[in-house]
Amino acid sequence: MFAEKSADPEGWRTILEGWDVVRSQVMEQTRAEGRVEDRQESLLELLNPRSQGSIPTELAGAIRACTDFAKLRSWFTIAVATTTLEQFREQAGL
Repeated sequence: MFAEKSADPEGWRTILEGWDVVRSQVMEQTRAEGRVEDRQESLLELLNPRSQGSIPTELAGAIRACTDFAKLRSWFTIAVATTTLEQFREQAGL
C-alpha cells in the first residue's frame, strides 16, 4: 500500500518477494465498509423523491444499520423497480 509512495517502489517489490501477502486485510475491510456506506447513501438518494423529500426516520435508520452488501444491493434493485415508497417497503420487507 505504501510502496508506491516511497522513493523506491521497486525496492519494495524485492523486499516483499516470497511473502504470501497479496492484499492488506485492513485495507480490504476499509474498502468493504466504504462500499456499504456508498450503497446505503445511494439507496437513500434513490428513495428520496419517492418520499416527497422526507424518508421516514425508521426506514432511513434500517437502511443505515444494514451492513450486508448483498441485501443493500437487493434493496437497491427493488427501489429501481418500484415507483412509491410503500411499494419499496412492501417488497423489501421494511
